Amino acid sequence: MRRCVSTLSPNCHIALPSSTLSGVDGRTSGRGKEERVVLPAHVLAFVEEAVGSVHSAVDCSWPRENSRVWRTVAGREKRTWYVKQHPTPKFHAREVEAYARWAPALGPGRVPELQAESTDLAAILLSAVPGISPYHHKPPPGEECEIQRQLGELLRAFHRSGPPRPPAGAGSSLGKVQRHLTAAEPHITPEAADLITRMATRLAALAPLPHVPTHGDAQIRNTIWNPETRTVALIDFERAEYGPAVRDLIRLEYGPWDGRPDLRGAFFDGFGRVLTAVEREHLQAMAALDAVSGIAFGTLAGDAEVVSRGHRTLDRLLRGISS
Repeated sequence: MRRCVSTLSPNCHIALPSSTLSGVDGRTSGRGKEERVVLPAHVLAFVEEAVGSVHSAVDCSWPRENSRVWRTVAGREKRTWYVKQHPTPKFHAREVEAYARWAPALGPGRVPELQAESTDLAAILLSAVPGISPYHHKPPPGEECEIQRQLGELLRAFHRSGPPRPPAGAGSSLGKVQRHLTAAEPHITPEAADLITRMATRLAALAPLPHVPTHGDAQIRNTIWNPETRTVALIDFERAEYGPAVRDLIRLEYGPWDGRPDLRGAFFDGFGRVLTAVEREHLQAMAALDAVSGIAFGTLAGDAEVVSRGHRTLDRLLRGISS
């Protein structure tokens, strides 16, 4: 199936490895330099059907085997567009659903809007939003805190964009953990493997949390900061699905907040509440499972950064440093 989406906003973006000004030439590729390419024929046809003739294309993929993202200039007005081809139908379905059902709750200019999508190609097309990646262009401390505060606001709105659902059973989750542990075991210590098993058992025994729409990969590299308007946009929804709200705090707590209580505090100012004791227990246990999942996935996909993040999380948990 291929379709165009009738709602078009000029303030749209897509998850990319780095940025100068979105929509302006100069974005560097995830492979280390800007690389002009010829789009694959089927992707070219998809883009041109949606927005007109493609004048140029740049490979903006992340440095892993299953990442396929291009920046294109297309159409009579020579606007900048981003086309992303998902590695699996599941990722594609998640991202399309997120744009249709939950992302609009974040407000105009704060989230991408779909221009076109193709189920057959597992591809989406979005336009560009002005801004920089605070992941690749580290802002000054005052702006870092403001980015975190606004990220808290955006995630609060996303979590409220659909009605809560009762939690799913723990059985399927435990099975998934075991599969990830089997894949990651050659790359982790016996102590880490034991920790993951204990955390999985602990999580299954905790009082369940309601499930809400979650982004699934909330971290700084999936934000865009516009220094002129001082606003944050949230991008990349291929892992969006229902889950506990604390799912979206894992890669923040065990990432930029580590050793930075000012950033943590700014986020919760925007989030509008602190976590309950049960949520904090869920967060710690889920962090261990996210780490082993990342090591398993990153090893297979050749994503060294994801693997490194998983090891850092396990190291912190093994040191007994809780959130």
